[in-house]
Amino acid sequence: MKIDIFLNGCIREYPLVAKLINSIQEDEMLNFTDNLKEADYIVYITCGGVEDTITKCLNELYDVNRLKKDGATLIIVGCLTRMNDILRNFHDDRAIKIIQNKDWIVPLYNYIYGMNQRNSYKTRLENRTRYMYNNNASIQFFIEDGCSNRCTFCKTNYNNSKVESVPYDMLLSYLRKLIHKGTRCITLGGDNSTLYGIDLYNKPMLHQLIHDLSLEEGLWKLAVLELTTRNMYPELLEELMHSPKVQQVSMQLETASDRLLKKMGRGHNLEEYDFYIAKLQEAGKNIHTILMSGFPTETQDDLDYTIEYLKERKIVCSYICEYCNSPYIPSNLYEQLPEKVKREHTKYLKNALNQNNYNIFSDRVGIEEEMILIGNSKGYYIFEDGSNCRLLSKSNRFRELDLGSLSHEKIKRYVKTTAYNGCGAYKI
Repeated sequence: MKIDIFLNGCIREYPLVAKLINSIQEDEMLNFTDNLKEADYIVYITCGGVEDTITKCLNELYDVNRLKKDGATLIIVGCLTRMNDILRNFHDDRAIKIIQNKDWIVPLYNYIYGMNQRNSYKTRLENRTRYMYNNNASIQFFIEDGCSNRCTFCKTNYNNSKVESVPYDMLLSYLRKLIHKGTRCITLGGDNSTLYGIDLYNKPMLHQLIHDLSLEEGLWKLAVLELTTRNMYPELLEELMHSPKVQQVSMQLETASDRLLKKMGRGHNLEEYDFYIAKLQEAGKNIHTILMSGFPTETQDDLDYTIEYLKERKIVCSYICEYCNSPYIPSNLYEQLPEKVKREHTKYLKNALNQNNYNIFSDRVGIEEEMILIGNSKGYYIFEDGSNCRLLSKSNRFRELDLGSLSHEKIKRYVKTTAYNGCGAYKI
């Protein structure tokens, strides 16, 4: 952040200016500039001694406020700040900060430091946001990083990646602002979303986040990704089941083989996984999952059993991850499948489950609304006048293709259709 200083105060202000310069030089986040157009903060040190100096300060303040770059903050300090009537035109401007303390150096630096912290948090939040469309109607937000499980196919924990959650109040406030600006669908994700908050509050907080977001009238739908059976807890299950805003839940499966689940160190068996899936489907939630292919000792029977389970349960496979050995994890102790065999297993799963996804979506079109992008899919916005607009294609998944100037308010619903194997979209 860059600071420009205008000194029009008397000699009594010099010691404070020297302290300010010293503080800025010691702060790696702050730098000086003599270019008004580059400055993020402009510190204007005023004088209130005689009429000529007061007039000069006021004229320059108006000019500086007019000429500074968008988003910059004008900070007014010095004797003139104690004359409220003279500065009355500056009090209501949010881009102006008036510090009235006689010894203004401490509150000034604290203000700048605090603003930098808030700007840093804002940047971090923006970096965690994936905007699905140019109009921001749908976003995905990564609420946490890291995982404390020790699955033998994942290097996250073995590579010292601890759980780090976005502070709750900050996250909720940020998402609420997006909703008020027009975001209608929010997808919550992470490395293991079930553990959200456990590092900050010594307890998981995902259920509370879902509850509070569901109270926002402007929000239409919530999708919750990257949940694990091992870390599921009663409050979260209840919230997922009973929140009308939660439309989609993604619970990681990897495989329906109990033998492989044990080797993977997943911490659950298929019966435990199926218990939660049954509860969520009874509550009308759409279930998605992620599979792994080519895990050491995987057989054709394991693949077939997994495929049949997903078909029977009508679970959409969002992604198939092919196993890759890594020196970070103990799975290199297992006998590896040849690369050719792994590729064959992956292709076999994709061919079988793409058709399964196709059939599931064909039942939902015109009945349910899908807001989350799955695989190579196409989607349509349905507008109040009955017209529709295609948004997605295989080669351009997250870009808005032809919305024109249509706004969120005109969108009646979003319908998901699939385009696997070159098949066209269904009629709406």
